Amino acid sequence: MKFLSASLETVLLRYYLMMAVVLAAFYLNIPWLAILAAPIFFSAILGIKIGGKEETPTTTNKEIRKEVLEQAA
Repeated sequence: MKFLSASLETVLLRYYLMMAVVLAAFYLNIPWLAILAAPIFFSAILGIKIGGKEETPTTTNKEIRKEVLEQAA
């Protein structure tokens, strides 16, 4: 779980999901069900990236610098 790493698309989808949960809860006359919208809200606001594999760079900065210096020489 990583903060501030979710894409804008993910944040917007969570926002719409949160609104759907709230609207459905009050439409079905089950107001306490709207409490489930809180975790969705916080995960969207904090930009939490859930699941998935950690992205690892294929090359490190040191390797890139080395290649650039070799090409410059």
